[in-house]
Amino acid sequence: MVHFRARRSAPELVAPARPTPHEAKTLSDIDDFSECRYYASAIDFFSHDPTVDNLHPARSIVAALAEALVYYHPIAGRLREIPGGKLVVDCTGEGVVFVEADADVSLEELGGQPPYPCAEEFVCAGVVEGGSGAVVVVGRPLFYMQVTRLKDGAFVLGFQVCHVIADAAGVTQFIGAIAELARGEAHPSVSPVWEREIFKARDPPRVRHGVYPAYDPSSPSRTVLGDHDDVDDPMLSTPTEEMVGRYLRFGPKEVAALRMHLDAAQPCTTFELLTAFLWRCRTAALGYRSWQRVRLVLRVDARGNRICPGSRTGTKGLVLKLLAR
Repeated sequence: MVHFRARRSAPELVAPARPTPHEAKTLSDIDDFSECRYYASAIDFFSHDPTVDNLHPARSIVAALAEALVYYHPIAGRLREIPGGKLVVDCTGEGVVFVEADADVSLEELGGQPPYPCAEEFVCAGVVEGGSGAVVVVGRPLFYMQVTRLKDGAFVLGFQVCHVIADAAGVTQFIGAIAELARGEAHPSVSPVWEREIFKARDPPRVRHGVYPAYDPSSPSRTVLGDHDDVDDPMLSTPTEEMVGRYLRFGPKEVAALRMHLDAAQPCTTFELLTAFLWRCRTAALGYRSWQRVRLVLRVDARGNRICPGSRTGTKGLVLKLLAR
């Protein structure tokens, strides 16, 4: 396995390219969850394009980043905690962290699929923990980006984003805006939308329907099919150190092979096919008995979706259908 160290420049703060509103933005109740107070990381790889002058890709990317922050100015702000443990975003325009780096490794040497060696060399933000061990997000930059140039002309874009400010779909939209502006577009094709206030629960909450039976301890549905005792659940009783993580890549050939096990008349999307396959493999690996009930929970993007009226495409925050409205 290849080993290398990235040579990083000194971190710089990148502020919006033009003046932006100084204001405080409220967050949804879901954004306030303590489980969201962390930085999510992602790494994108770009091969060398001989038709494009990308000898110094970092310079064009940092300029596009500054321009994108004009449209996504809350990302250039800082989180502040207010009474009650809630968070707000102070849109101060202080900026995000950007680092330029070089690495003596080629894209081919990194391999075609994860896990990638020395992946931590492609990101620049260190985890800061408070006294309780929780990740510190208040008062820190909300977005970190590192552009690493490889020896074969390819480059790697690594970033870390505070999950409070954007989820996966939101940060993908932000990165897409940076890419469009770097290509010379006048403005992003999708305008960002805040509007997180529509996802706040009423105070006090007014529950207009019962609790979903699967999550109600008193529900009879939890006492059937061996689902009455969480101690019997292999997922909860198996020590985490005995769990093994693996990366699986499903290309067209693998998907076609799985489809051969289906009835030709049975419609099935690729997502449904892979989900069912992995669900069956996981339940078998964990040793569930045939009579035990195993639930599969999926996250669904509700932006502009009929299940979440009022949300629009462009919303950057966490968008879920709340049980208590």
